[in-house]
Amino acid sequence: MKEIQESRDVEVAAQVIELMPVGVDVHWRRLSRLCGGDVARVVAALASLAHRGNVTRVATGRYRRNY
Repeated sequence: MKEIQESRDVEVAAQVIELMPVGVDVHWRRLSRLCGGDVARVVAALASLAHRGNVTRVATGRYRRNY
């Protein structure tokens, strides 16, 4: 069961990174709507991507893709 959840989290992170244009600020709510409304997974994916340096939190709720 945990493996299924982890694979879904990876899918959401990949989808989030695809939807974010490089250098443009995007709000997590918009990403959530584009990813099917799964707010918790989108926020977790953004936190994970920010930790790895793929995205930067630029303001409350807004993230920017670095590359």
